Amino acid sequence: MGGLVASPAHGQESPGAVVPDPVPVTERSHTPAGAGIKVVHARFTNHHRLVRATVVWNKALLAKPGTNDRFNLRVAAVAKGKKAKTTTLAVTTSTVAKRRTQVRFWLSASAARTVRSAKAVVLSLSQQYDSPRDRDKLYEQNYVNAVYLKGVAAAPAGTRDCRYFKIGPGADLSNCALPPIADLRNADLTKVNMSWSTGASVLLSGSQMYRANLTWAFLERTHLERTQLVAADLTGARLMVSYMEDTNQLAADMVGVTLSDSWADRVNFSGANMHRAALDGRFHDGAMINTDLTEAWFHGGLWLMDMRGADLRGARMHGALLYYSTLRAANLTGADLSGTNLKNANLTIADLVETNLEGANLAEADLEDADLTKANLIEANLTKANLTQANMIKANLTDATLHQANLSFAIWPDGRKCAQHSVGRCD
Repeated sequence: MGGLVASPAHGQESPGAVVPDPVPVTERSHTPAGAGIKVVHARFTNHHRLVRATVVWNKALLAKPGTNDRFNLRVAAVAKGKKAKTTTLAVTTSTVAKRRTQVRFWLSASAARTVRSAKAVVLSLSQQYDSPRDRDKLYEQNYVNAVYLKGVAAAPAGTRDCRYFKIGPGADLSNCALPPIADLRNADLTKVNMSWSTGASVLLSGSQMYRANLTWAFLERTHLERTQLVAADLTGARLMVSYMEDTNQLAADMVGVTLSDSWADRVNFSGANMHRAALDGRFHDGAMINTDLTEAWFHGGLWLMDMRGADLRGARMHGALLYYSTLRAANLTGADLSGTNLKNANLTIADLVETNLEGANLAEADLEDADLTKANLIEANLTKANLTQANMIKANLTDATLHQANLSFAIWPDGRKCAQHSVGRCD
């Protein structure tokens, strides 16, 4: 493939005829020595409607046996302001490339306007190699390079400038300032060290990150869909506005992790240590079986979550959406579930001693054999809830709604044992 033409990003129109500018808007002709991928004469033409570049792919990687290579190119703009949102303007992926490739990225009129208003614009490239000797469909060797077409996103103080790097199993990218966008989809990143690293729009979807070290990493708008983070260490990591659908974080160490504005459907957090974690976003239809969530803070939607046996002692879950979730045998001692929606939740044999459930919606919830000793149930909605054999001794039921609640053999706050078939009141 001698020449490579990229299409506009989704939703953008074709620019039509190309009229070259008398002088290129900007030009970066040199890639630093040691970069695995070389980029020369990267520039804008046609009033920011066309990006041209010559890419020299890594010769050693091209010479390796097999045909499972992948070549990724993206043009992305970094907006001005504190949030510095990264927007992809054009993208192309190929499995075949000549060593020297002429690249042309067509940009729409709206993308050109984005370029003119952006703080920085980057051409991001990655070259990935998967050995034919295995069948894991993971890229063991990955080169990344980022060339700025406009401006420069300065590396945070105290970090390494890692706008170009090589990464694979066991690689050390600790304390790195990653480029605004890095395509590492389906990479083998087993035991990689990314501690204290920063990055935005890092694409890690489908990657293998078994026992990876992400301690205190700060990653924004990171894609972790279908990523394997089994036994990974995310202590103190901050994953902001991240996409984590179908991620497996089984037995991961996530003490103090922050998952802010995250989209995390069907994520498996089972067995993870999430002590003092902060979870804000959408966490649907996943699993937190035997997860340590002591003193964790929740906000957002966790409905359909399987949290059987989870340790949620002291967890702060005020206003969380947990309806239809499974909390069977979970330990919620001293947790704050005030204002929480637990409609139709499974709380059988759960430990709710001294739990704050004030104003919580427990309509049709299953609380059979649950321990609600000294629980705060002021103004809680227990309509049609199943409280069979539940222990509510010294619980506060002031203004609680028990309409059609099943109280068979439940222990009332004053120590009385309710009769069989007690409904709505303790007979």
